[in-house]
Amino acid sequence: MTKTLKDIELSNRLRTLIEGTFPTRGRFGALESVSGIGANRWKNFYYRKQEAAPDMVDFWCKKYPMEQTWLLTGVEAPNQAEFPFDAPVPRDWEGQTMGDRLNWVIKEWASPSGEQLFAYLEKKSRGSIPAAEWSRVVLRLAEPTLEMAQLVCQFRPRFTEWVLLGRVTGEPPVDPTDQSSIENWKKWNDLRMARHVELANRSRAAARQNHSQE
Repeated sequence: MTKTLKDIELSNRLRTLIEGTFPTRGRFGALESVSGIGANRWKNFYYRKQEAAPDMVDFWCKKYPMEQTWLLTGVEAPNQAEFPFDAPVPRDWEGQTMGDRLNWVIKEWASPSGEQLFAYLEKKSRGSIPAAEWSRVVLRLAEPTLEMAQLVCQFRPRFTEWVLLGRVTGEPPVDPTDQSSIENWKKWNDLRMARHVELANRSRAAARQNHSQE
């Protein structure tokens, strides 16, 4: 089968993703374990004896949806240049989990990749979460524990609500053991209630005006 430039470019992007995700040691065995595609096929592909097969591409898109668009097209999100964070613009999809979102935050926060990333995360947890457990989460073999989410969000608190809920409510966080935190929340709540009252008054005034014109 004739290789096209498009096939070659897609294959190169997939190799880049594999190199940045799977550690060098045991790479092809890990790929087989995650994908169900034989280690020898991954090895032949990685060392350029063949281009990416459809089942390899399909596996990657389903297992790591955040990377699907770039893998298939090589094009970054249109707003990537203005994006203020150190990771590709994330996407949303049905069935997204806390682990998917936490992995995006890990990429935004931590610069190491592969085996070095797992060791880095273990070190950041002061050894309480082994590298092997981090590897299972990063490779999407397991969902993160609450302890993992707490650690990562400690370094990137701005993403905490999104990681845990998949959305941002707009309500400021409050520590019920801290009076200043409580006071800040009360101020926010008072402003929120005042806005609701103002909107209700405007709505009633508009209704009265419409009624008088009838």
